[in-house]
Amino acid sequence: MITGWITLIQVHHTQDCTSSSSSLPKAPGTPMVTETTATSITITWDSGNPDPVSYYVIEYKSKSQDGPYQIKEDITTTRYSIGGLSPNSEYEIWVSAVNSIGQGPPSESVVTRTGEQAPASAPRNVQGRMLSSTSPGWDGAPQFQSQDLPTLHFAADVLFPHRLGKKTGKEPPS
Repeated sequence: MITGWITLIQVHHTQDCTSSSSSLPKAPGTPMVTETTATSITITWDSGNPDPVSYYVIEYKSKSQDGPYQIKEDITTTRYSIGGLSPNSEYEIWVSAVNSIGQGPPSESVVTRTGEQAPASAPRNVQGRMLSSTSPGWDGAPQFQSQDLPTLHFAADVLFPHRLGKKTGKEPPS
């Protein structure tokens, strides 16, 4: 009879595991407008995804124009400023996330308006023409470059070069 020892060895294999998505990312949260100027809109949003996102895609479009959406890609933060927009115009904006599988569905959209732009120049030749008893007139109101109807804001100081005499209604001598 042979006697001896039997040794059992148990080997465990380990390897580094990285999380990889097996599905498209979910839609990000609805964008929130944090700042607007006459030609830009700044938005932020919540990722809405527990798994890593490679980058975000922003799609936007002027509400007053037919045509394709503008697209900004490869955005790696959840804050972005869209520039080169028209003053005093309404825009609709969406955000979607992209991972190694592809682009997920878009967020709910947000609609916002860019700010007004100051006129390029002051009105010229301001006069107190008698259009009516209280309406001044002027020449050369600047042209607006908005797709929507402009809102005009002008302030005028009305100066009278002379005043009528108190009792006779005649002008005093100069």
